[in-house]
Amino acid sequence: MTTLKEALRKISSKPLSEEELERGARHLIGFAKCLLEMRQEIMNNESNNINQSINKDAGRRLELACSK
Repeated sequence: MTTLKEALRKISSKPLSEEELERGARHLIGFAKCLLEMRQEIMNNESNNINQSINKDAGRRLELACSK
């Protein structure tokens, strides 16, 4: 938390109070958690779609197209 507050202090265009820095750090942490959850959800959705396409015809045998 301290590192985040220091980073916010350095990039801020105006001096911030400790309360403002604390609130900003909490918002950044919440934002990062949200991004990580979104990434995980996307990964899960992509893996489900891949598995469904691979397993779509599982158990069916392939029939070769032959001329008779």
